[in-house]
Amino acid sequence: MHTNFDHAASKKREQKRKDEVRKNSKETQERESASLTDARQESISQQLHEDQSVELEVMNIYTRLLHQKVYALMEDLVDTLCKLMDELNQEDEWDTCTDTHTLAYMTGRQR
Repeated sequence: MHTNFDHAASKKREQKRKDEVRKNSKETQERESASLTDARQESISQQLHEDQSVELEVMNIYTRLLHQKVYALMEDLVDTLCKLMDELNQEDEWDTCTDTHTLAYMTGRQR
C-alpha cells in the first residue's frame, strides 16, 4: 500500500533524477560547446596564420615584380638620357662647325 509519504518520496526522487539529468546534460553541452569554441578558435587562428602566410607570399611576389618594373624603367630612362646627350653633342658639333665656317666667310678666310 502506497502512502502519501511514499508517493511524495517517489516524486522527490523522480524530480531529483530529472534535475541530475538536466545538470549532466547542461555540463555536457558546456563541455562540448567549450570544445567546439576551442576548435573554432584554433581553426580561426590557423586560418589567420595561413592568410598571413599567403599575404606575405603575395607581398614578396609583388615586391619582386615591382623591382623588376622599376629596373626596366630605370634602364629606359638611362637610354633616353644617353640619346638626348648624344643629340646635344651632335648639335654642339654642328653649331661649332657652322660657326667656324661663318666666321671664316665673314673674315674672308676660306679654306
